[in-house]
Amino acid sequence: MVLLVVDDMPSRGFAARLAASRPDAAPLAPGASPDFAAFRERVEGRVAAASGPVRLAGVGVGGVAACWVAAESPARVAALTLLATPPTPEETRRAVLPDEPALAAWDMPMEALTTYKGPARVVDFEDDPSLSATRAMFWKAWLPQASYERRPRREAFDPADLL
Repeated sequence: MVLLVVDDMPSRGFAARLAASRPDAAPLAPGASPDFAAFRERVEGRVAAASGPVRLAGVGVGGVAACWVAAESPARVAALTLLATPPTPEETRRAVLPDEPALAAWDMPMEALTTYKGPARVVDFEDDPSLSATRAMFWKAWLPQASYERRPRREAFDPADLL
């Protein structure tokens, strides 16, 4: 079963680093365009092209794209790992991309994610500039089956820990 590691937007190379150490993983970067809708379509296309359910790991805004796929096609997602993923576009706009109108394309009602019932894990990092005090509360509401943890640094995350 393939592990698709969906990178942040803009890419910081974290997903490629994670995928490089896992023979079962394939990284997916957003490409040159900052268009979230096009990026989400690329993720959906990769998942649809797989021979069966995939394990999705999303980093930052890549995690939001992974959430869309899990919400709209839960049978195609065997496991979901979200790393430093903001649960609301407002959180990202306020913290890291205040002038990015393309983020409006990912204004999904996150409660739709409750349709995904598979294994899930949410990992936040203390050094993430978009981390908020309410983030855990949102994820516990929308992914009640997920384990939630906070780690000190993103770069210290072990790729073996991906679902």
